[in-house]
Amino acid sequence: MTMLDRTLISAFTIHVKNTPDKVAIKHNGKQTTYRQLDELSTNIASYIWQRKPGHDKSTSILICLERSELTIGVILACVKLGFTYVPFDPKNPDERLQYMLDDCRPALVITSKKDAKRQDGYLEIYVEDIPLPTAEVSPDFPGVSNLEAVYIMYTSGSTGNPKGVVISQKGILRLVLDAKPFQFSSDAIIAQSGNIAFDASTFEIWGALLNGATLVITPYETVIDSDALATFLCVETITDAWFTVALFNLLVMENPGVFGSLNNVLIGGDALNPKLVHAVLCSDTPPGALWNGYGPTENTVFTTLHRITLEDSTRSSIPIGIPIAGTHCYVLDADRQPVIPGEEGELYTSGAGLATGYLNKPEKTAEAFFPNPYYKLEKCQNLQSASAWMYKTGDRVKMLADGTLDFLGRVDNQVKIRGFRLEPGEVEFQLCQLADVDLAVVTVVEHQGQKKLAAWCKSSRNANEILQLFRQQVPAYMVPSYLQVVESFPVTANGKIDKRSLPAPQFNNHQATPPQTATEIWLSKTWQQLLSLPHPVGREDNFSSLGGHSLLIVKLKQKIQTGLNKRVSLTELFNLSSLSDMAEYIDTLPESCGVITLNRVGYGEKIALTNEQLRLWLICNREPQLPHYSIPLVFQLSGELHPERLAQALDSLCQRHQSLRSRIFNTEGTPWQQVAEMSPQLIMDEVKDEDTLQEILRQEVQRPFTFGNDPLLRMVLYRVAHSRWVLFINIHHIITDGWSMGVFFP
Repeated sequence: MTMLDRTLISAFTIHVKNTPDKVAIKHNGKQTTYRQLDELSTNIASYIWQRKPGHDKSTSILICLERSELTIGVILACVKLGFTYVPFDPKNPDERLQYMLDDCRPALVITSKKDAKRQDGYLEIYVEDIPLPTAEVSPDFPGVSNLEAVYIMYTSGSTGNPKGVVISQKGILRLVLDAKPFQFSSDAIIAQSGNIAFDASTFEIWGALLNGATLVITPYETVIDSDALATFLCVETITDAWFTVALFNLLVMENPGVFGSLNNVLIGGDALNPKLVHAVLCSDTPPGALWNGYGPTENTVFTTLHRITLEDSTRSSIPIGIPIAGTHCYVLDADRQPVIPGEEGELYTSGAGLATGYLNKPEKTAEAFFPNPYYKLEKCQNLQSASAWMYKTGDRVKMLADGTLDFLGRVDNQVKIRGFRLEPGEVEFQLCQLADVDLAVVTVVEHQGQKKLAAWCKSSRNANEILQLFRQQVPAYMVPSYLQVVESFPVTANGKIDKRSLPAPQFNNHQATPPQTATEIWLSKTWQQLLSLPHPVGREDNFSSLGGHSLLIVKLKQKIQTGLNKRVSLTELFNLSSLSDMAEYIDTLPESCGVITLNRVGYGEKIALTNEQLRLWLICNREPQLPHYSIPLVFQLSGELHPERLAQALDSLCQRHQSLRSRIFNTEGTPWQQVAEMSPQLIMDEVKDEDTLQEILRQEVQRPFTFGNDPLLRMVLYRVAHSRWVLFINIHHIITDGWSMGVFFP
């Protein structure tokens, strides 16, 4: 059976049968095996089946859930039933949800009770009401072909309405199975950081589950916090991860070696900065491989991939690479004729990953999908990946001498803002949906090296009122950084709006209400520095409207904690609308514990936890039974060994590094640490064979640490055979990190 003869469920079931007890998903300390995930999804499918009896090819189910193992169980359940799932990000406004519901007309909506009844008229299933899996026999679900639709992913459209891209199972199979030039291994531990309404999540979720790998769901606040993300990658021993270009850039600017623990780093969503790529590849700890991924949603996530070399990073642009397996690419001119290598053209693509079109939009489908003139040739090369249709990407590319493709930009005015693809027409359309906004024009401008949206509106409202209303209707990346109310629009001779004659955006023309309190004054200066503004920031200004985004919010959080010694919540910072509101919130907070080092403190002295230690202590206290933040090390030793000398060496190491002797205590909810006088003891044991050793090690790795008098470092020396020894060291992350672990290595 070839890869494309399978279905998603048949490929998943292989790993359920072969490795049922292997961890499929990790989330917030909870582990779900392949067997458990299969049982969970079957149980959910049965529950759905009872409430939505019957089946036809057009049945769709909208999923409005945050990322979790339960959400993935729901996705699997939909696929088992042969239903098309439609992912929706709960953070998006009700207006976007209503449009998608009206467009795809789902048979039901699966959501949580906190998002219940956001729209009327649709049957809802709440995940909280789904009972736990039982041993009862499940009904026979209908057979499903890999040619059938599996999900509908919504993207933007020039008319202002999002377009539902219909993807088949075949597209996912070609993306993650027997894939070239990149495929996840069964040993991979993959970070799942994309929300389910972003098509990169398709690559992460199915790439793990169809290859028998482990998927680690990354909390939203961790994804956008560079410090927390770096810790997460190390603690969870992530091997493979996908990042947007914006997040990649932030991480690299702070630490070019941050990806050193990863085997594969995949980046996509925008053009890469060669200078930052060069910094990563030349760092002391580069990743195993760095990949540039390119592809529109209409071709199932990736169309091309390129493993980036050091030589690439010295060029003016990073190539987007070669077509992945099951995909064909053509560089054509305006008449859809091939251009010669090195000549610019528009990229067209075909193959097994191609979408079937846009849902309920035959005219838009006809504008983007064309009969493939190379179909017969493709059938001769590989029948399974041949496609009778091809997709017009709208991207300008050229083919380099080695056959790789170089991205040159968009043919039309579609752009990416903060990693999200949109068209100004969509923003215009949404602005005009606001009361008292008669007409809107939106363009993309370059300001201080960043792409920003600028808008002009004919309205009886003022600009601030429009922006305040608009933030309640659309995602943050669609909110213009500049908006001006005009009396009328200039027109060209043929009656079209003359965008070039519109008043120039005056990002520097800023009327601000001066800050009043000490915190407001400090925030005003900090915002101005972070946002690179030439003008002071006023107390009524909004961080997002001045150009702030999630990555800058994280930097702001760090500056507040350092400059004001206040521990703030990312969620609160996101929700606060003005500088004065943010200052008022900060003023209500107590000062946090300062960072205290452990250099030569006295025995028995109480020491406050650092900010990072406090974060870990809070997490561990919520789930004390889980070994989530243990760092196990295993050293294979052979030859002559004197256990007493090894014990002396380890004792000297612990005496030299006081953190290895630290204990964590808790007094009325306030944690503190203390350095013990004695080092943790090296325990010696004998085991009869290798199998016994592996079982003991497995149990030791799973045994959680206890805060209090117990050491947070365990050391055991096992004698396996006459001249073979195994040294096992397990240390809690709260007293060490990736850098200080180096004391155990030569």
